[in-house]
Amino acid sequence: MTVLCGSATATGATIITIPAGAVWVGALSVSAVMVASPGDSAKSDRPYISISGAGSEYSDGTILVRVAVATSPSLVLSLLGDSNGDSSRSDNVFIDNSSNGSSINLVLTHASTTVSAVAVGRY
Repeated sequence: MTVLCGSATATGATIITIPAGAVWVGALSVSAVMVASPGDSAKSDRPYISISGAGSEYSDGTILVRVAVATSPSLVLSLLGDSNGDSSRSDNVFIDNSSNGSSINLVLTHASTTVSAVAVGRY
């Protein structure tokens, strides 16, 4: 077994690449934080980790882990001061890429101000 781990913070970044012919078992985690100041409008995002590449048991674009994060509306913020919205989620994942002739990527997508995604596992 080979350990395969990675992380990403930029949208569109590859977290890990699962080699052709491999079965990867591990945990995926996404954490997100948004900050809004008085006068800002409400913000929201749904960062996620997805498959990039076809041929595994999942289709290209399949979302594996997603979180929702939001800040309060500006009226509340003007009364209460700065507001943070944060969220995180972790899931165990089994990805069978054993019959695929090409590698696949796990990719982070988001619009939040601060997002971190981690994959820890082995094949």
